[in-house]
Amino acid sequence: MFVHAGMLELVPEVTAEQQQYVIDGFGELEGRIDGLVQVEVCRDLGLSEDNAQLLCLLSFQDQLSWQRYRDHPAHQALIAERIAPVLRSKSFVQYER
Repeated sequence: MFVHAGMLELVPEVTAEQQQYVIDGFGELEGRIDGLVQVEVCRDLGLSEDNAQLLCLLSFQDQLSWQRYRDHPAHQALIAERIAPVLRSKSFVQYER
């Protein structure tokens, strides 16, 4: 299993509705991209001011599946339409499980 894990720090003025819009967008990718096995997006509980707001864990069959996801038009649209307008910073790691 190949995992793509990311933390998204959102702009301070982001609303709960905007966060949910991003979360829903990730969920809509399931079943649309070959090799994408599971999508889990979690909201931070807000216990520390400096935390990122969203944790994204995406599991793929293999690295090639992740590369297809990375370049897929649906993923690119998610970034442009839902994430970019509220994104402050991001950090990702990929690993094999």
